[in-house]
Amino acid sequence: MLVLAAAGFVSVTTELLPVGLLTLISNEFEVSEVGAGLLVAAYSVIVVFTVIPLSRLTSRVPRRRLMVATLIAFLVGTLVLVAAPNFQIALFGRLISGAAHGMLWSVLAPYVSRIVPTKDVTKGLAVMFSGSTLGLAAGTPLGTSLGQLLGWRFAFVVLAGATAVAAILVRCMLPEIPGATPGAHASPLLTALRMPCVMPQLTAWTLQVAAHFGLMTYISSFFAGRGLLPAVTATALSALGLAALAGIWIAGVTAHRLNKPALIISCVMMAACYIALSVGRLDSLWAIILVTIWGTAQSASNVFNQTAVLAFSGPNAEAVNSMVVVAIQIGITAGSIFGGAAVQALGVEQLPLALLVLLTGSLILVVRAHGFQIARNR
Repeated sequence: MLVLAAAGFVSVTTELLPVGLLTLISNEFEVSEVGAGLLVAAYSVIVVFTVIPLSRLTSRVPRRRLMVATLIAFLVGTLVLVAAPNFQIALFGRLISGAAHGMLWSVLAPYVSRIVPTKDVTKGLAVMFSGSTLGLAAGTPLGTSLGQLLGWRFAFVVLAGATAVAAILVRCMLPEIPGATPGAHASPLLTALRMPCVMPQLTAWTLQVAAHFGLMTYISSFFAGRGLLPAVTATALSALGLAALAGIWIAGVTAHRLNKPALIISCVMMAACYIALSVGRLDSLWAIILVTIWGTAQSASNVFNQTAVLAFSGPNAEAVNSMVVVAIQIGITAGSIFGGAAVQALGVEQLPLALLVLLTGSLILVVRAHGFQIARNR
């Protein structure tokens, strides 16, 4: 599982590292920071539009071989970015990495469910998700610091080295398992779409992600609007990363038995934190405590949602998981757009309350949908 966590770590770090280095990149390529932001935006767009067709195209490829291939694609995309003489070539490298990102994440969770005993699947998912969390909490800020000290290209060279190590570890340490057999259902994606619990589950997850990133995107502006110093934002974000690891661990030991109740509780905890952030006095300590609880609940909900996907999707797990990747990317984008609209319409101080609309919709779907309960006889 640690090897899969390493793969998740490099993928999330690859996705987010340009965010902290946009100024350096835009200056070197002589484009605006908004233009350089395409290196992040185009990455997300290519994930959405390629993950499902690539998942279908590679359905019969042995899974370990496919993961190695996607990590090699990450490596190639990163090296193209490092060597890019102009912005257009740099963008092309990011598109390669984006396609690899969607492909990797459509395979990781189903692979976990096939190599560990059923009773240990949630623990395996927790370990796997810890890699992506570390990519956000440690890989991206460390890479940003390295890039600011030694140049953005050097930071990506180091990331390329980490990606190569992850590919070698996957090849040497993980068992091979087959892809779909020639006699398998011709259209697992259509089969998955016909399952009654798929769309409610994916919609609920999308709304949770949107509510999370809607506040994350404007957290510094929100704290400033509530009269807190800039240092509070940095401390709160560090607390958020550490809390995410705690949330993943909690989910790993509870999801198999209490998945639906735990998912409901995590949604309620996020909503309570959003209310507390907006209502009443907010000092530095209270803000950090609330962000810590919020981060714990949100990261745990990812494991609970993923556990539900694996429980009800059965042999269609990879088809459904390709849709999960799309849902998460849509949630990230929609959350940022919704958050921006809420800030413009209501003011930044009311942003968490506005995002309660998304959390409420998610909670209603979770409560009503039977698909969130763990299937006992998997």
